[in-house]
Amino acid sequence: MRVAYEGAARSGPSVLLPLVVGSRGARWYLLAAPARNGTADLDGIRTYRVDRIIALDVLEEHGAPPDGFDGPALWRRMVEEVEGLRGEARALVRVEPWALRALRDRFGRQGRPVDGRPHVVEVRAQSVPALAEQLAGWADAIEVLEPTEVRRALRELGERIVRRHRDP
Repeated sequence: MRVAYEGAARSGPSVLLPLVVGSRGARWYLLAAPARNGTADLDGIRTYRVDRIIALDVLEEHGAPPDGFDGPALWRRMVEEVEGLRGEARALVRVEPWALRALRDRFGRQGRPVDGRPHVVEVRAQSVPALAEQLAGWADAIEVLEPTEVRRALRELGERIVRRHRDP
């Protein structure tokens, strides 16, 4: 297939062999690779967010994954790599019972319950500012218990929002 994709590192048309389609939360992803002699070149495999594909054309040529290709294993490896990038900053949050499932769904593997502390979840993101941004929409449902850096970043984000949206 030929795709036009707008992403952080890739844009413009590419000819790709689709290999795996999977979802993480509400987002769908395509794992695809360029074809070499009709076979997927796994050295060139990339992850594409489906919502960033701006055009797609199915081509006449056919391709196939290489012998021994394991799509589920490839998907698990991609998920682990992405999760590894997301987990640098952490916070403990107390969650209102009605929001617990939704928050854990939103954070996926980066949101896990804390043993012995009902309604307390450890959440992770790639940085403190990113974690504060992700938590801001949960203002009525959570309280950040620790660390202080995440509480501060959340408060500063709120102050910036108030300044920007202050009535003239």
